[in-house]
Amino acid sequence: MNLRDFMNRSRVLSLYRSYMRELYGIDTRAVAELKRTVRDTFKRHASDRAGARGHLAEGERQLQFVKSYVSTARAGSPQGENWVGTGEAYDIRGRVGSGWAWERK
Repeated sequence: MNLRDFMNRSRVLSLYRSYMRELYGIDTRAVAELKRTVRDTFKRHASDRAGARGHLAEGERQLQFVKSYVSTARAGSPQGENWVGTGEAYDIRGRVGSGWAWERK
């Protein structure tokens, strides 16, 4: 293996780990399919040394898409118990309640 192949291999492994790190901890059915797609794509292009740079660039672009998908999926998940309706006047964590302050009498 020459130096260029070694460098490309390390970039590919790093990119693959980044994909798996992003998908870790999300509990949706789509994640299993995304992981399978990532693995299959990496395996399919494993022997293409000539197009390695192009595949890496495309993989990095797709990783940004996956990051935005994952951040959206994490934002939609509940972040703990809701304090609204518990009878407390305010939340010590600073979360916003319901209604507008200027509408209160």
